[in-house]
Amino acid sequence: MNIDIFGLGYVGSILIACLSNENKVFGIDVDEAKVEQINKSEPPINEPNLEELLNKNKQNIKARTSFSQNYHRSNIGFICVGTPFKEGLGLDFQYIYRVVDSICIKLSQEKNLDTPYLIVIRSTANSKLISELTEYIEDRYGLIKSKGIILALFPEFLREGSAINDFFDENSISIFSCTNDFKYVEEILGKIFPWNIPKYVECDACSQIKLLSNSWHALKVAFTNETSQILKKAGIDSREAFKIFRTDKKLNISDAYLRPGFSYGGSCLTKDLSGLIALGKENGLKTPLLEGIQKSNDLYIERVSYDLEELNPDNIIFFGITFKANTDDLRASPYLLLAKSLKTKNIVIVDDIISKKIKNNSLSRGNQILLGNLRDCVIASKNLDKKRIINSKNNILVVSHYIYFKFIEKQGLNNQSIINLTHMKCSGNFPKSISYV
Repeated sequence: MNIDIFGLGYVGSILIACLSNENKVFGIDVDEAKVEQINKSEPPINEPNLEELLNKNKQNIKARTSFSQNYHRSNIGFICVGTPFKEGLGLDFQYIYRVVDSICIKLSQEKNLDTPYLIVIRSTANSKLISELTEYIEDRYGLIKSKGIILALFPEFLREGSAINDFFDENSISIFSCTNDFKYVEEILGKIFPWNIPKYVECDACSQIKLLSNSWHALKVAFTNETSQILKKAGIDSREAFKIFRTDKKLNISDAYLRPGFSYGGSCLTKDLSGLIALGKENGLKTPLLEGIQKSNDLYIERVSYDLEELNPDNIIFFGITFKANTDDLRASPYLLLAKSLKTKNIVIVDDIISKKIKNNSLSRGNQILLGNLRDCVIASKNLDKKRIINSKNNILVVSHYIYFKFIEKQGLNNQSIINLTHMKCSGNFPKSISYV
């Protein structure tokens, strides 16, 4: 089957790689750099096994900067562009509309539409968008009633760092909704996703399940960290307490996200939580618990920042700056926000993935903007000046990613003052390590 993928970011890159196992897949993105990377089988993002999959299926993958350049007729297109949250406005759907316009213009120029073109939205959306987009396409192009286009919503639930495994997981949520002809949509999606055939649900439920899921995950992280800080102050081992808490599979549901650590980050939890709060406001509802989640998350960062400033160290060395290990995503990274909040200029950031991206000039524009002046502070672990650290009497090592503990020990730095912001407990080999949970 020929398949179009609009947007080659985090969602689109995974989709184009995974669907190219059995299909001819055509990627479209206005970013020339991403298009060039995909055509060279180079992933525009850092995700385990993505490069191998792109290389394996390169004969089935082609990317372009414009849909008008797509000369291979496809019957389905997945929209994977960004829908950023804007304060006071909610989710911004302008990029979805731009893609829809490009599709409709091209289809309007074709004389014979033997089969409908199925537009499947994978971006974060809501039921209001689907109804408004349906009306927009019909009023402007007359392609809904004529069945030139069928519009569907098919939310994704991929986690960065394990996205490819999640994609092929037979037990993950797989639901869709559409404006009409749901049997046809079910048949097409069933052929593309045979290992986890999508089930039809009402549009309202379909559009909100991702916001609900990620708001719940955000709540779990904030709840775990906030209560763990209380336990810590009371002299109670929070990790042991939550280890017991997680054993209740009947009422506590899941152990995912219920491991004390640091503030949550990334685009999904932050954006979807804001989206759910905005939905409540639109309906005249007060949501003190949901609004308190982000406040609690931010206060945790502020507390650690204040403590670091009070210690007045000669150097602060961060080990890991992305919001999750083994990714290159800096969006809403709590470790980056912590680093930016510090007044000291003596900051070193050890992050092998980001430093490699900087060296190869492949760091995305978005990440460059997020890093700002801290870009010059990023180094690879192999370039860390350990003599400078050892000779300085007052250093603090902030460990964000647990994988760096082995490196710290190997370099003989395990007697330095360490703040452990990971989910894992330090071994006895780090006598000056402290944690907040």
